[in-house]
Amino acid sequence: MVSSKSLNAVSGLLFGLFLVMHLLSHYAITLAGYDEANEILQGLRKVYRNPIFEAVLFGSLITHMYSNVCLYMSRNRIASTVKEDDNKKKKVGTMELNAHRIAGYFLSLSIFGHVTATRLVPMFILDDSSEYDYSFIIDAANHLPGPFFFVYLALLGITGGWHLIYGSWSAIATLRGGSIRGKSMPMVLKVAAMVNHLIIVLSIMVLGGVFYKIDVSSKSHLHSQVSSALGL
Repeated sequence: MVSSKSLNAVSGLLFGLFLVMHLLSHYAITLAGYDEANEILQGLRKVYRNPIFEAVLFGSLITHMYSNVCLYMSRNRIASTVKEDDNKKKKVGTMELNAHRIAGYFLSLSIFGHVTATRLVPMFILDDSSEYDYSFIIDAANHLPGPFFFVYLALLGITGGWHLIYGSWSAIATLRGGSIRGKSMPMVLKVAAMVNHLIIVLSIMVLGGVFYKIDVSSKSHLHSQVSSALGL
């Protein structure tokens, strides 16, 4: 029987393939520009919106969340029997591990709402769901109070990047029969995570019009269609 750890590792890496592509299109907002980012978004969608890819993606997500619950329950049982001396030995890397878990909790609470907004709503409301691009983020922010929507998006990108990087390191170690328990995250991965955080924040600032004004008026009729359907 396949262990919960192995299921968690494999499903996490599978879902990570999509997350890499998803983050790349977000990075393009800063690194290439708004219009180019929308083109890259459409190109990557041809890959991850393939029916087979989407089915595997959904299956890996459900499997990952299920195996996480199993691991959480197992950790609680083990924690009550671990000696204090053993706990002291495992403090190395604990902050990074806790950040990974907190990121996972945030993502698990956010992901189905995010999928509904970016995949299901366009599919059922728009005649052509491919019309749904970054302009809808800008329009949605205009209907919501203050900067909270952009803060939420930044947190989503930051936690997603951290969970992906740390989780991939952990998953690869698990599948190799090892463990990262009690180990500090390699510096190269820490730098990669920090770069992710910076680019995500810069991309959100671009969408917020901090650096230059983005004209989305050409899709205003589609924005109104979605906003009306959502009651915004």
